[in-house]
Amino acid sequence: MAKARRQRRASRPRPAGQSVPATLGVRDAAGNTIAELRRESSLTQVELAARLDASQRAVSHVEHEPNPRVETLASYIAALGGRLELRAVFADRSVPIRLPGPR
Repeated sequence: MAKARRQRRASRPRPAGQSVPATLGVRDAAGNTIAELRRESSLTQVELAARLDASQRAVSHVEHEPNPRVETLASYIAALGGRLELRAVFADRSVPIRLPGPR
């Protein structure tokens, strides 16, 4: 029952001019948070946690963390079926940044 209430609350449109709370997590260039990416993939936190071999609480923490580790984000995105790419963007060029391999 509480889950249904949270889903209804999360899906309500925001009034014009009202910002999205920072607690929703890291935003991508299009303005999506990683929590929104998870929901677009039709996954619950519990289902994603199973893919990550982690707890639901750990997934929630990542989604609310204002400054998650790059390695953590890469794992989260990989569990959603994607890959994390980093770029350094300058006025005259954009340079891909290679992440170090697993330790």
